[in-house]
Amino acid sequence: MRRIWALLVCGCTLPGVDVEGRHIVVSADPGLEMCGGSLEHMDAFIERVAEELGVEVPGGNDKVEFFWLKEDFNERSGCSGGVVGCFGRGKAYGTAAPFNHEVVHAVAAPLGRMPTYFVEGLAVAFEGIGMRREWEPVFRSGTQPVLHSITATEAAEVDYAEAGAFTVYLFGRFGVAEVLWVVRGLPRKASRGDVDAAFRAGFGVTLAEVGADFDNFWKGCPWPQTALLLECAAPEVAWDGLEFAEFRGISCAQEDVIGPYDGTTMAVLRTLEVREAGLYEVNVIADGFAGVMLIECGGCGPRAVVRVDETPVALALDAGLYAVRLVANPATVTEIGWAIRRL
Repeated sequence: MRRIWALLVCGCTLPGVDVEGRHIVVSADPGLEMCGGSLEHMDAFIERVAEELGVEVPGGNDKVEFFWLKEDFNERSGCSGGVVGCFGRGKAYGTAAPFNHEVVHAVAAPLGRMPTYFVEGLAVAFEGIGMRREWEPVFRSGTQPVLHSITATEAAEVDYAEAGAFTVYLFGRFGVAEVLWVVRGLPRKASRGDVDAAFRAGFGVTLAEVGADFDNFWKGCPWPQTALLLECAAPEVAWDGLEFAEFRGISCAQEDVIGPYDGTTMAVLRTLEVREAGLYEVNVIADGFAGVMLIECGGCGPRAVVRVDETPVALALDAGLYAVRLVANPATVTEIGWAIRRL
């Protein structure tokens, strides 16, 4: 169903509602159209994030409002200069769709105000892979102290990679509900002393002790840290554990395709069960840019990106479930093939 109304922010007109799902309404500038699976992806994502956070799933008159803007983004959204997305005044804005990071902010809004470091860390911890084409390790400089931006009062001052990893670490060690209870009790402009006192009272450990343990965690697992809520719940590839190949047509209009994000990326989500650890060869063929990403579900295992312009890549994979993400450019790719076989 399509509804139209006019909204004003900072005196600038925003688009009317383009599509509406169970939990989100998307208002897009003219010429912007989501891929066939994006609305369902966002609805399912909101349900999973709300479940993880222990908040009510938005619906009815309280659905998440997302504005997908192309022209004069900062002026029309009210976002600070240089950013590509933000959440404010109860609404999410972005230059790409889907935009899970800002949707997390919207779902988490009922939790109330928290220090900026933890607000952004929470969004990174649950945003999933998003529009990433790459999945490269993120190493911290040896001269940069751990949790160096924990007292940031503005989002631009936050080390997003570290804040997300630290939030994932805290959730894994203490539990989501427990961490949220402690963090929600902090003042918005919390000092290190405030955080230390809260950790002592809530977790029974000092911030220094937690920071040292997290430092070891981060060094041992430098991959970007985020929950794969939908990626690891995607349809599973049926294979014999030895060899699998798939060749399919792909277009943004298909119901299992998510995107187009910033206009250059469409993706299909799958999962793959590796039954036996070993060396596996992965290959991708396509007409135009394309790739396949493999990310281990749980733990800290291989993150691999295999591109269409590469020779087959050999990967040492542990046994377990992997999220598989087929990525292509909607402007150039109509068919994509990928294969995996045990060597």
